[in-house]
Amino acid sequence: MATKDDRTVLERLREFVMMEGSAPHMLVEALDDLDHHYRSFDLRWSADVLAIARWRQAAPGRELTWPDHADLVVWLLSVWPGSSPRSAPGGR
Repeated sequence: MATKDDRTVLERLREFVMMEGSAPHMLVEALDDLDHHYRSFDLRWSADVLAIARWRQAAPGRELTWPDHADLVVWLLSVWPGSSPRSAPGGR
């Protein structure tokens, strides 16, 4: 009976490359960069989902709407305590 492998494709590739023992340095660096990008994306995605949930809570009826990222940032700045559009960096 096969067991479920919870490793990502990236983890499997890294294991295979390291198993070979003579992985080119550039390939190892590329895998490290790719891993960094995956982790960065996951962090950003989690933060965006949390912000969107708060945006939806603030105005019922938005349950099926995803805001444009710029609109979401402007909204978050507007609800931040002590913040106003003029006090934000680049505000007019």
